[in-house]
Amino acid sequence: MANTNINPFAPTSEIPEGFNLTDSLDENVSNKGASAKAAYNLKRMIGSGGNHWNGKKWYGFGTSITNTSNEGKYATYLAALSGLDFVNCGHSGGGITTASNKSIYTDVMTRNLADADLITLEVGANDGGAPLGTPYDGLADSSVTDNSTLCGALNLCLAHLLSTTNAQIVVICSPHGRYQYQHRENKYNGNEPWGTDNHTDLDRDEAIRKVCMLNSVYYIPAGAADGMGYARMNASDLYNGDQVHHSALGGYNFAQAIWSQLKNIPLFYTAIPS
Repeated sequence: MANTNINPFAPTSEIPEGFNLTDSLDENVSNKGASAKAAYNLKRMIGSGGNHWNGKKWYGFGTSITNTSNEGKYATYLAALSGLDFVNCGHSGGGITTASNKSIYTDVMTRNLADADLITLEVGANDGGAPLGTPYDGLADSSVTDNSTLCGALNLCLAHLLSTTNAQIVVICSPHGRYQYQHRENKYNGNEPWGTDNHTDLDRDEAIRKVCMLNSVYYIPAGAADGMGYARMNASDLYNGDQVHHSALGGYNFAQAIWSQLKNIPLFYTAIPS
């Protein structure tokens, strides 16, 4: 931590007696002129590079986009960026609704997550055959109580995770698929209908966002805000390897998009740290 050029004691900009921000953390803490409170504040602000996710356990649920044993690219880069200890819970071709093979849903409902610090749920890509439903599906007194709709399935997954784990939970919308669909002259523009209700990607992302709001969990619109828009993806094969999945470069950019927001999401605490 040598040559640190920040002052964690802002806004007063007064450095406690005995501190030198060009010294290492250990040198500052051991300095007799530093108060215990100042040492604690310095450690809290700049210890471990200011990254509270470093070394924490991350269970990444999702589709082939997440599955690092198959097509998934982003999770390896995100683990490197964050220092998270990644557990691959990606399921190629998997989904959370009855319209899919439900492999993600089944894994979420049955896996032991007692040691999880972070749980991410990348959803949407393989559940296009299901109707969106309403954001209240799956909740108490709803007319839809199962995972036959996207909203119902996501509500059930989140309710289970919130009631059985102490981890921070983050939902990630899947990247928009079918770039360069089949042939270059048939470019996908975001209006391709999905499901029995003919919803679009925009409809899907909005439904996911609303369910996250109802459950008070974090939502990262990575697929809708990752810098890889339709024009860029249709113009080049640099970021997409097979019209559906990321290339290594695409996965790197996707990871950067997620990390830009994840790094500002706090750990979830069940007790105030002493």
